[in-house]
Amino acid sequence: MNETFDSIPISFDETIPSESTEHFIGNLSIEISDLDLEVPTSNLWEGTQFTKRQRADTDLDLQSYPIRTSIKTFLIKNDSLIGNCSGSMISSKHALIAKHCLVDFSNDAFLDFDDITVCPVFNNGNKDACFDCATVKKVFYTDDLFSLQEDVVVVELTRGLGQSTGWIGIGFNQENSFFEDKVFHKFTYPRNSIIIDPDIYNGDTLYHSYGVLDRIFPSSLGIQGTLAVTGESGSSIIQVVPEEEIYTSFGVLSFASSLNHRRITRPIFYAFKEAIGVHSTTPATTNNADFDFSLAPNPSSGIFSVRGITNQEDARIIIYDARGRVVFPLTDLKNCGEINIAHFGTGVYFVSVFQGEEVETKKLLLFIS
Repeated sequence: MNETFDSIPISFDETIPSESTEHFIGNLSIEISDLDLEVPTSNLWEGTQFTKRQRADTDLDLQSYPIRTSIKTFLIKNDSLIGNCSGSMISSKHALIAKHCLVDFSNDAFLDFDDITVCPVFNNGNKDACFDCATVKKVFYTDDLFSLQEDVVVVELTRGLGQSTGWIGIGFNQENSFFEDKVFHKFTYPRNSIIIDPDIYNGDTLYHSYGVLDRIFPSSLGIQGTLAVTGESGSSIIQVVPEEEIYTSFGVLSFASSLNHRRITRPIFYAFKEAIGVHSTTPATTNNADFDFSLAPNPSSGIFSVRGITNQEDARIIIYDARGRVVFPLTDLKNCGEINIAHFGTGVYFVSVFQGEEVETKKLLLFIS
């Protein structure tokens, strides 16, 4: 890996009490997960209003937004893929994780590995067929690289994974009262731990928990009496308010005790907002590519082809229905030929073609006699 770091100079207006960056649903589908917004009453950590972790795929569609913005990071060492931490996509090419996932603080050195790989919605030991992985190109931090005081970094990726997964925003609010009596969500990859039976978690499965915060301090957010395990570091504490279109990370898990998150403060926010720049700007439409294509025939009886893509070597295709469910997984266009989705029945479908980091989406009408 090209070990590139960038310490970000901080400049901001101290009179602004709160702000957040935009979220983006992504081009994979229009499906948004129906996350529970009520304060939970079961499966709770004792003495809290926060649930114990549960496999996310138990009752959630992992390919829906914002779940698909969750990432697992890997270290590639000696040709082996080693599970590392959790994180979140916060722009088309940037992810938010914990600093200690990348730095060996005992030796004040960058971890000795060949590469860092980021994969969205890795689950049950498998990479999701609808999403690519990417490697880390650059690391942005706000203070001494080897200090745990601000245990949060932004990593720039080699590919724009966020175009398909979407991304959550990052935000800050100076008022502690803002965080009271609100429901926040977490998606993590817990793995083997000497604290908790290692047979429970293997780091290959996405887990979900949610509830109310009760430890609210100027630099941290957490839940009294809870405990994180290895692999969950870097995961976000996310506020979800669908009716206001808010999907925002306000902190990154740093310490195990009390699920202690490094709160995104005003200086951290403006530094990282500068780092992600235009990559966090929501596209005006899903059709943001410099190329075009057509579907023929359209309307179709179920069998059709994609026309007008001159360089099919670099093109991939995915198809989802009107509810946002994937009916044809991400596939190299050169391997497709004629595509048959007649067995999914009459209806409206959406065909997205990716070339590099750009995507174009067309509507396909199916009439099955």
